[in-house]
This record gives sequence, structure tokens and C-alpha cells, in this order.
Amino acid sequence: MLIFKVLLIIAVISKVTPFILTPIINHERSLVSLQSVPSDTSTSEVAERPSVPSSNPSAGGPPSGIKPAGPPPPSLADRVFDVTFPILYIFSPLRSTNLESFKNLRVLWTRALLNARKEIDDPIAYRMLPRGTRKLVSRFPSKLIFRGPVRKKLSWIKDRTEFIDAAASKWMEGCPTPGQVVIIGAGYDTRAARFSPLNPNLKFFELDLPEVIETKAMLYAKTFRGEKSPSTLISHDLTSSSSIFDALPPSFSKELPTLFIIEAVMFYLPPPSINNLLSSVFSLPSPSQTIIVDNLAKVGVTPGGPPDQIKQKCKDLGTKYGKEMGEHKAIWGGAIHMAEFK
Repeated sequence: MLIFKVLLIIAVISKVTPFILTPIINHERSLVSLQSVPSDTSTSEVAERPSVPSSNPSAGGPPSGIKPAGPPPPSLADRVFDVTFPILYIFSPLRSTNLESFKNLRVLWTRALLNARKEIDDPIAYRMLPRGTRKLVSRFPSKLIFRGPVRKKLSWIKDRTEFIDAAASKWMEGCPTPGQVVIIGAGYDTRAARFSPLNPNLKFFELDLPEVIETKAMLYAKTFRGEKSPSTLISHDLTSSSSIFDALPPSFSKELPTLFIIEAVMFYLPPPSINNLLSSVFSLPSPSQTIIVDNLAKVGVTPGGPPDQIKQKCKDLGTKYGKEMGEHKAIWGGAIHMAEFK
């Protein structure tokens, strides 16, 4: 309780924003700002801005020639975050986790805060936080944090959550036989934990790097103590040349309807790895489906152009792999696509 009181006082005095959320904004900005387009710029305003293909197609990160907006050099808020955020986990099994995992956990905290504001429905994010710190994401602190530019910058987390949840719910409701859900680059996503109890006919699999899976296994063990794990956790490096099907366990079957979910993953992968991933997930016939919320510039879906053109570029990507595009939404002039492929 003492730690909670101290942290809450610090958060209120500093209005919390520079204490916790500035590093989150910097991380998210590095993901979505693949051209010099502010987050409030409309599609029409960037229609004439040219996109320059990467001069080093094997490299990860944003394509060269498209100016990224971040992350900026470490600020005082970043340094304070690096020192103080692990304190939230001082009595948690995650206390020995490396700092990079703590940085990945920030999105979990963001989702918990959005849930407290009733902007998304994600009570599991709250449950997955250390018990002694949960009041930091109650209604009162969340009102202090999500104001003005902070709320505007992080609204895309709300948008992408709503898009994926709606598309996933629709697919699950229409899946009459036993099926499977594979969450690729799952991080500390809560979807398996939220949807598996409602869909006993579905098996859930989550793939990510070994260090992330190790941390998530600890989180699940603590959060769902005495309960069945919501998913099968699988360590897999997407930059390897192997197919994700090689990593999936024997309990996965290519014969069953499968929903693949890819959220904010491709930005970190080189083009060959993205093509390898898409070739795998698009190889299963309907009613299998893939939901993608990501940047697709490295596979030819470059930002810029009028809305119809932006949508057509994404549709053409599906056609290339023999898939039909369903629901689609683009933000930041096509820097991020949200799409269903059937």
C-alpha cells in the first residue's frame, strides 16, 4: 500500500502524463509514423506526398526515404520511466524481467486505462497488472491521464482494438465446427483470455519471441491461478526462415477453420519475413481468415493517395495471395491498414 500511495502522489503531481505515457507515445509513434504526417492529418492532405521505397529491403524498421517521427532521443520522462516503471513490479514474479519486457508491458497498462475509462472492454488487462498497483488505473487516475494530446495520440490503440475485436467476434460466431485462433506476435495481448471462455469450441495459440512468451507464461500463471490457461503459448522468431506451421504444436490442424490475428507486427520484420508469414497464413482456404492491423509498406502497400487508392492497394495485396478483402479501414494516410482477408 505504501508503494501505491507514493506512486499515486507522484502521478497526480506530475499529472502522470510525462511519468508513464510519454515513453508509450514515443514507442507508438515509432510504429505508426512511417511518413512525416501528423496524426490528425486527413487522407486527402497526404494524397500527393510521394512514398520512397526502401534502399535496403532486407532491413527491419521503417522503409528508408520515409521520415519516421520517432522515437526521439531519450528524454527525462523516458529516463524516469526506465527507473520507476519496474517499481510497479517489485513484488511481482516479473521483477527480474528485463527492461525491454517492461517496455512491452506499457501497452497492457494503456489497455487497462482505456478499460477504466470504458473506452474499450478489456477487464483482463486490469487483472494482469500487479494487485497492489491496480488502483493506478482506476477511474480517477485514468481521467487525469487521458486528456488532450495524450488521449489523441493513443486513440489508435482504441481503434485497432475495436476493429480486431469486432472482426474476430464475427468470425467466431460464424464458426460452426471446432476451430482455432492463432495470435501472431501476441505480446501481452489479452484476446485469448477474453475470448476463450466464450468459445469452448475454439483452441487458442499465441506466438511470440521466447522472452515474451516466458514473461506471459508467468503472467498467466499468476492471473489465472487454479484455472485452465487460456491458450497454448509458443516461442517463435518470425525472422526465421521456417513457417509458423513448423512452430505450431500437433494440436494445431490445418484442416480446421483458423483465424489468424496479426497486430502491429510487420513494422519490426524485414520484407522476406513478412512475405513468408503472409504465404503461410494465406495458404489455408476459407472459412479460415486473417485479420491484419499493421503497416504494409514493405510489401508494396505504400502510404499516400486518395482513400479509394489506399483501399485498392490493400485489396491488391490480398489478390496477390488469392484472398478476398473484407472490412477495411486505413489511418494516417495509409500508414496503417486494418483489414480482413478471407
